[in-house]
Amino acid sequence: MKFSTALFVALICVQNARAAWVKVDYEVKDEDGMPVSNVVVETRTQRDYLVISWTQTIKQDSYISKTDKDGKTSCRFRCHHGDFDVIVSAPGYYPEDLRSLSFGANYDIKLDKVIFPRLEKKVPIRIRKIRNPVALKLTKGWYVKCPLEIGEYAFDLEAGAWVSPRGKGKEADLLVCVEAVTNDSIKFMRGKIVFPRGGAYREKLIQSRYFRSVYNADTGAVYHASFPFEVYDDTRHRDKSYCHMPLENDDYWVFRVREVKDAKGNLLSANYGKIYGLIRVFDHFHYNKCYFNTTPNDTNLEEKIPWLQSYYTNSTDTVLGPK
Repeated sequence: MKFSTALFVALICVQNARAAWVKVDYEVKDEDGMPVSNVVVETRTQRDYLVISWTQTIKQDSYISKTDKDGKTSCRFRCHHGDFDVIVSAPGYYPEDLRSLSFGANYDIKLDKVIFPRLEKKVPIRIRKIRNPVALKLTKGWYVKCPLEIGEYAFDLEAGAWVSPRGKGKEADLLVCVEAVTNDSIKFMRGKIVFPRGGAYREKLIQSRYFRSVYNADTGAVYHASFPFEVYDDTRHRDKSYCHMPLENDDYWVFRVREVKDAKGNLLSANYGKIYGLIRVFDHFHYNKCYFNTTPNDTNLEEKIPWLQSYYTNSTDTVLGPK
């Protein structure tokens, strides 16, 4: 601690100080909170945006280390403006890409120097095991045009389209039921999203970059068949506007559709999947992503990501996917 204090004082007193030796302590655990050893942690410094001359840049460096039996490792490097990225990879686990971690350094124009409020940082990292990824049908509901009139409109989640004649969909997996609507200076719509042959339950997205849901749908959960929504947009009085939707950015639905039951009501067959929020309904029906398991009665929601193929085969290579 005395060394760090002395270095800090020296840093802020030296004219034109633009860098400092900093230390990051990493601790890597799995989704169960257990430490993971032999994890490759790559620390990448970024270009220096806080130099005096904006034409000058600092070369990006990369520092590689591995976690010990307690899931811990450290990295010490020369930091110019306080920001760095971390790439985490290990056989049998999904990689993590932590961007723009920061020491909170500031450039003082009057003093002509970069000031670091601290020189050490602890970074906890959670990685998830690869279990049994399967190919799920992915659709993106980026502003599918929605009719602005009262009625029921069937949507095919596998196809990501309205059911014929409004689109190319074939199965009515969910209904957008518009009960009231106006579209002038005051935009208003009230209704509900209904699963006619199934239902859904809501969960919070997991803080993981590439795989953010539960591994499997819970067959014993309560699948709700109806979710209300209401939007009110007053262009003259924005403070009165509101939007109540069933899913927000950090939510997702686990759904069950296309249910087939016997005469006693016992479930014989169904398809499972998940929808990532944000859900919006007005002139367009919008959701972020829908993953549909096309195999009946398969509850697996662990989507296979094509560019992560090397991780499924327990490769130790560091792989970075599309940004």
